[in-house]
Amino acid sequence: MKNSSKLFDYIFSFMSIILGVIIYIDRQAKDAFRVYDFSQYNLYIIVSASLILFGLIWFYTTFKSHTKYKQNIEFSKCQNCKISYRYETLKDGICPTCNIKTIEIDEYYKKYPEELDDI
Repeated sequence: MKNSSKLFDYIFSFMSIILGVIIYIDRQAKDAFRVYDFSQYNLYIIVSASLILFGLIWFYTTFKSHTKYKQNIEFSKCQNCKISYRYETLKDGICPTCNIKTIEIDEYYKKYPEELDDI
């Protein structure tokens, strides 16, 4: 689910940028053959610049939000074998012993609060 959302966000941002560029180029091509009407011309520049800026901002926030999760995890714990690992030592957050996805240590203790008593 996370990958499809990420793909949609990237496609949406690129489409916004491309649409803004197309609107700008299309208007420039049409204006080469006619007398300028500055009231409409400014509107096209505002719309195209807004779409390009929106697409760039959307791309940046998508990139930051999807890479943030992996960068901030320091420790994770396997639900099966109960071993804690530094996240950076794991390959894609997979436990080397059990071959299952580990959970961030804070989330793990929220899910299993009774294990906090053993610490």
